[in-house]
Amino acid sequence: MQMSNPQTALTEIFCRVLEEFAFLFAEPVENEEITSAPGPGFTAKMTFSGPITGQITLFVPESLIYVIAANALGVEPEDTQRAVLAQDALKELLNITCGQLLTALAGETPVFHLSVPVVSRLEANAAAALPDAVTLLVDDVPVSLHITVSEGTQR
Repeated sequence: MQMSNPQTALTEIFCRVLEEFAFLFAEPVENEEITSAPGPGFTAKMTFSGPITGQITLFVPESLIYVIAANALGVEPEDTQRAVLAQDALKELLNITCGQLLTALAGETPVFHLSVPVVSRLEANAAAALPDAVTLLVDDVPVSLHITVSEGTQR
């Protein structure tokens, strides 16, 4: 399954991976439909290079990152490592999404070099301010996805 629109492919694949990885469902919405700001949260980013080069950015509000960790890793709210495990779950969610996206965009043959996902804490959803960012509702919480791509060079 090779897709031509990276943002559409990212959205579809992220929704599927989120469902399989964390048992959560996401639905795309228009940014104008979001009535409240999601508040503080975490952004996860990773880059890739190969036949195409780019970066994926994911913003998840703080309340939802712990739900993802609980569902994916079985982390209990009182776990002292909850914050670290939640960030690890977010990194793995992004890593799986990126791998499946690159296969969808370029097929199974090309080789890509992926960066390690990096998670940062943010006070607001910076990803939503990016052009062409897609907002999804996950348990009525807005999550933002953004991708940049360009023609790459094979090493």
